[in-house]
Amino acid sequence: MIGQWIFKVLGITLPAFQMAGSVVLFLIALDMLRARRSPVQETSEETDEGLANRESRSRRWILLVRIVAVCAASYVILRLSAHGAQWVSPLAMRVTTRLMGLLVTAIAFQFFISALQALKVIPA
Repeated sequence: MIGQWIFKVLGITLPAFQMAGSVVLFLIALDMLRARRSPVQETSEETDEGLANRESRSRRWILLVRIVAVCAASYVILRLSAHGAQWVSPLAMRVTTRLMGLLVTAIAFQFFISALQALKVIPA
């Protein structure tokens, strides 16, 4: 609700937001394609603000349990991938990273195309 109000006050449309998101996603994809680490990061102030949510205690506990579950699953997956990465050649890792970058690029362009279709700039 607040997001819609902000968009209305600033005169931002959803397609414009989609286009901006597609550009950010495209920049991340380019970093993947060029085998560079993306400088996109979250500051500690942003993290603290995200945690300062006025929810009920039960919702906070549910959120905490979900966060712990995601962390545990991520740990297991990353731990297994670290061992699996030893068996994969560096060349194969670079090729895989670039292929994934290409896939993310395609997703970014699809966001952009969807925004243009929503604006009726191009036919759906």
